[in-house]
Amino acid sequence: MIKKRKMEELNMKNLKYGIRIFIMLILFVTLMTGCAQDAEKGARNVTQKYFDALKAGDGEGIIACFLPSVQQEYQLGTAVGGVIGGALFGIDASGLANGFLGYATGGEYQNYDFKATDIVVSDDEHAVVTVEVYIDGVLDNTTEIKTEKYQDEWYIQADWYIQE
Repeated sequence: MIKKRKMEELNMKNLKYGIRIFIMLILFVTLMTGCAQDAEKGARNVTQKYFDALKAGDGEGIIACFLPSVQQEYQLGTAVGGVIGGALFGIDASGLANGFLGYATGGEYQNYDFKATDIVVSDDEHAVVTVEVYIDGVLDNTTEIKTEKYQDEWYIQADWYIQE
């Protein structure tokens, strides 16, 4: 009788242990799947935001999609341009670069469409988005956009256009 009771207690302990492991496994899989989906969503969103800004000729919107370090370098460059413009020509040229960027892309991409077709997440902070480029509804080419999560936000890496 004592042996039977000990066997029942042992079986209950094993069952409780098995249930705990099963619950932890489900939580782990759920968390990992959620993180991958968040990475895919973040990478896709910043890539779409970039191409929407490009199509609209929105220079500020284009720059805002890049990592903050790139944005700071751009701002420094425009500030230096403003100082030089002021010294040489007596004008504030600090907004000239952004205006030129918008002008240069303003009408250029009106008949373009961009579609993210594949996202490869290498870890929770890096992903590569494959984008199909359509001109007048016809597939012209594909490109890969490298993205990075920095301080809980997704950005395009400055070297995204470099093909390895």
